[in-house]
Amino acid sequence: MSNLKAFAASAIISSVFGLGATGQASASVSAWVSGAGQDVSGCGAQTSPCRTFQYVHDNILGPSGGDILVRDSGSFGPLSITKPVSVINDGVGTAGTGAPSGQIAISINTTGNVLLKGLTIDGVSGAYGGVNVAAAGSVTITNCLVQNFSHYGIQIYTNFGATRFSILDTLVQNNGVDGIYVNTYAGTLQGAIGNARILNNGTGIEATGGTTQFTVADSLISGNASGLHISGYSTLVALRHSSITWNTVGYYTTQAVTQTYGDNMITGNGGNTGTLQTVGSN
Repeated sequence: MSNLKAFAASAIISSVFGLGATGQASASVSAWVSGAGQDVSGCGAQTSPCRTFQYVHDNILGPSGGDILVRDSGSFGPLSITKPVSVINDGVGTAGTGAPSGQIAISINTTGNVLLKGLTIDGVSGAYGGVNVAAAGSVTITNCLVQNFSHYGIQIYTNFGATRFSILDTLVQNNGVDGIYVNTYAGTLQGAIGNARILNNGTGIEATGGTTQFTVADSLISGNASGLHISGYSTLVALRHSSITWNTVGYYTTQAVTQTYGDNMITGNGGNTGTLQTVGSN
């Protein structure tokens, strides 16, 4: 009888806490991808990596998200992010992603936080956009290459809510309309662009819309049709220790507040429109 009672108690505990359940495998909090991997059930260990970012996002990581880790070089396909995810290449080779003609390489629509690190995001096949952020708690893009898209390299275009963004140590080049486009309909965008190289785009950085505020520091904006295009009564952009050179138009600013700390180099452009507001260091 005592054995029967012990068995019953164990069964109750297992039922309540899920111990011994066999119907569903536990979701992982991290998984590996490789150019030699396979998208099969149970992949994701470093010794048996998956093949694409999207398979890991949809099938390996749970609803709370996690880390997609790059084991070695490969092209890992487009990615639609709908939960908190970090995609991390710590320098093991080229971690490529792109999209078919007219489509977007990486789209982000989540209330969580997203990190993209060490990726080569290339629209060489005629893809429309590189990274599109429709919603996020925060987005950090660091040590990436974003190039060759027909419209934009990075677009942060939200409707409502608050999003923070950082674009750091990243090269954005050869995109047809905008290198970086920042806009919100009725939300708040705050962020930083630091140590970026924004080269040979239609417009290097364009900012407009609702409450949009960010800094550009230690960056080079060069060879674009328009280096900076800043507009909107609630838009504030602060420039520090950056170079705006050899653009057809260096900067165009209207209605917005565009600040300079007086330590920028703005030279060699075809012309400028609007006024930069000089502010002191603090």
